[in-house]
Amino acid sequence: MKKVIGTSGAQPVTVENGIIRFRGNVDFSPRYEVEPGSPYPFPPKVAKPGAIADAQWSSMAVLPSNVVLNAQMVHNASGSHDRLVDIDLERRTATMSILDGFQGGRQYFYHLVTDVSADVPSVLEKGVFAPALANIPAFGKSLPSDQSALLGFSPVLNGITDTGTGEHQGFAASLANNGIDPINVFPYAPSNDDPSASNNYSPLWDAHVSMWTERAIAENKVRRITSFEDLEGLIKSGMVTSAYINPEGPGNSWLYGLRPTRATINCPVIAHPIL
Repeated sequence: MKKVIGTSGAQPVTVENGIIRFRGNVDFSPRYEVEPGSPYPFPPKVAKPGAIADAQWSSMAVLPSNVVLNAQMVHNASGSHDRLVDIDLERRTATMSILDGFQGGRQYFYHLVTDVSADVPSVLEKGVFAPALANIPAFGKSLPSDQSALLGFSPVLNGITDTGTGEHQGFAASLANNGIDPINVFPYAPSNDDPSASNNYSPLWDAHVSMWTERAIAENKVRRITSFEDLEGLIKSGMVTSAYINPEGPGNSWLYGLRPTRATINCPVIAHPIL
């Protein structure tokens, strides 16, 4: 997290009598609204974040010691985070809803979305819309040697929407089914015991949205994508490509040429049970 220090994407904080004082704030009062599009669920007809951060707020809180905390606000006088299930202010405990994903061919890669740098993704992931996160370097850079605090991952745009198939996945599936998990695809898990420079895990995920091609749809090849290795094969075979929502520009070679969407999703991995 050294790469966030000194950027406008981080929030310097102070500590007074053991209490952290933040510069920025989050407004939890907006009403969360999402409505699928027609005839296709994506893009949504309505997408309004339920929480909006001000220009100074970032969950990347830099202490006076230069230690960086991933410190998400979940409740204040204006209301609560949309993923907050329960809170006990006396005991200072909070229960948050988490998401499911795939990593290395295994499902149940649980992660917690806190805040997102762009408005529509913040609605799809039910996170705080925090524009300052977009100023953390650097989109499309995922190698350990890159000057980036982000790590690429791949949500799916247009996967199967029918939950009865057991193959549903992606933004369209989430929109069509009352906000179910999009079941994103991640490269690897955190390695807390590896302090080396080659350990480039980050909870700040750089979205490279993938999309099934017309050929894949015509040949009835659409299914769940279960790993980065799976994704690589599908891209090479012409079944999957960069989503049309990804801005034009260079692809990320680390992510098989997919272009970054230019959206940062702060979603630290919570658990990955071995099945």
